[in-house]
Amino acid sequence: MYWEHDGHEQSWEVPNCFRFGSQMIVAPATSPSHEATGKSVSDAWLPEGTWVDLMANLAYAGDRKIACWSDLGRTPVFARAGSVIPLCGRAAKPESDGVLGALGRQSYVGVENPDVLEILVVTGADGDYELLEDRDSDESLVRTKIHWNDDEGILRVEAAVGDLDSLPQQRELSLRLLGPNTRAKLIELGTFLPMQGAQFVVTREAMSEKDKRTREIHRILTHARCEVELLTRLDSCWSHGLGSFPCSS
Repeated sequence: MYWEHDGHEQSWEVPNCFRFGSQMIVAPATSPSHEATGKSVSDAWLPEGTWVDLMANLAYAGDRKIACWSDLGRTPVFARAGSVIPLCGRAAKPESDGVLGALGRQSYVGVENPDVLEILVVTGADGDYELLEDRDSDESLVRTKIHWNDDEGILRVEAAVGDLDSLPQQRELSLRLLGPNTRAKLIELGTFLPMQGAQFVVTREAMSEKDKRTREIHRILTHARCEVELLTRLDSCWSHGLGSFPCSS
C-alpha cells in the first residue's frame, strides 16, 4: 500500500494488504483462526473515501486502518464507491443473505474474449472504466469505455473502438450492484452488440448499513463456538445500540 501512498504512515503498517488492479484493495488473512469465532483477523488500510467490502457488501469510511475478520472463503476485498469492475463469464447470484460468496468464481475462463460479461458497480459515486481486449497482439486491441451515472442509475457501454474481430458479435450482459445503503443485487440486462454499445437504466434497492451489519453479526454469532448465554448478551448489545462498527453513514 505504501507504494502508492507513501505519505500515509498507516499504509506502512499493513504488510499483507495490497492493491489488486486499479480498483480493489485486498486484505488476506494469514494468521490462525480465533478459537471462539473460527475466523482470522487481518489489518487493512483504506485511503480516503467510502469503501465497500465486496464479499459482505459492508461500507467503511476510509483514511484509516481497520481490522477485518474473515474465514478462508471470504477474503476481504474492498472497492471505492464509484468503482466499475468488469468480470468475465457467469457468476452465481448473491446468496440468500446477500453475501457474494461466489464472486470471482466464474464458470468460463478461457483464452477467447468472453461473450458473457458481468459488470460490478459500487454505488455511491459516478464511475468510469476502459476495458482493453485483444487476440494476441497490440494490433488487435479493442477499447470499450463503460460509464456509471449514480444519480440516475444509468449504465452506459460505449461502442467498441479498434479491431472488432477480437470481440464476439454480441454479448450477454449482467450488472451487479453493491454499495453504501444498497442491497446486493444481480440484474440481467440482456444482449447487446459491442460495435454499437448500449445504455441501461436500473433501479437499486435500499438497505441500511445498520441492517446489513445486523445480518452480519447474526451470521457470525450463529457459527461462533462459545456459551449460549454469551452469544445472547452479544446479540442484545448490538440490537440495543450498545455496540457499533465503524462505517460510512
